[in-house]
Amino acid sequence: GRALAGGGGAAGWGEGPAASRGCEVGEVRRMYVAQAERGRGVAAATLRALEAWATECGYATLRLETGERQPHAVRLYERFGYHRIAPYGHHAADPLALCFEKSLR
Repeated sequence: GRALAGGGGAAGWGEGPAASRGCEVGEVRRMYVAQAERGRGVAAATLRALEAWATECGYATLRLETGERQPHAVRLYERFGYHRIAPYGHHAADPLALCFEKSLR
């Protein structure tokens, strides 16, 4: 994990990209913003930092999963240019999983 945004403690936290070197597809595994920091642009800053990190690591694409019960997250990802893809990996069996992907190049 990596604290990527905040002040007075990590307000935004992201883990990713998860993949081995040489792989062009990374996965954002978790993003979390403390309740007190929501609505202040912390999620957007965290996602921007994760994308920059993934680009520096040489990833061409980022994928992520969220759920239909996280409409704010879905809007954030769509605003950042992520598009829906079929559920992948262990998410394929989850009927509530919403998977997204974005080209970084």
